[in-house]
Parts: sequence; structure tokens; C-alpha cells
Amino acid sequence: MYQALRAAPFIGRAEEELAACHLPGSPARKQSVLALTSRETEVAHLVGKGLSNSEVAAELFISRKAVEYHLGNIYAKCGLHGRQELRRFVEQWRQPTTV
Repeated sequence: MYQALRAAPFIGRAEEELAACHLPGSPARKQSVLALTSRETEVAHLVGKGLSNSEVAAELFISRKAVEYHLGNIYAKCGLHGRQELRRFVEQWRQPTTV
């Protein structure tokens, strides 16, 4: 139902709750980084560098709540379950692709 409404933060929260209870979530539907908005990409990049939510907010001149909102969208869109997974995900952006 949340997916039909495009309620990404709620989808992410539901997935987190299911994972915490060791229950299967929706089928893993990881999307590419291209699915992120430009602001979500900026937030992901800064979190990937190790900045806290407050530091990201100050860097981008947005509220801490806005950072939390964007992180919820990022987690839901990319199928991530926390900051550590996001850091590893962002780290992959920096690695050159081999053909």
C-alpha cells in the first residue's frame, strides 16, 4: 500500500521494523543511484563521508529534520537499512567500474 502511495519514508520504516523482528520484508528491490533526487544524492554523499545529521544540515543549509526525511527516502529507494549500509553504498560510487 505504501508503495502505491509512494510513501518512501513509511516504506523504509516498515522495512526496518520487519528486519528488527527478523521477518522478511518486501522483495529486495534495490534501485540505482539514478533514482535519487539531487538533494538526496548530496545528503547521501555527506553521510557517506561520515558527517552527522546536524553537520549535513549545516553544510546544506537545511534543517536536521529535512536531513532525516531525505535519509528515509534514500534508505527506501536503495533498499538500505542504516547508516553503515549507506556508507558502503556511497563508497561504491567512488570505485571505477570495470568492463
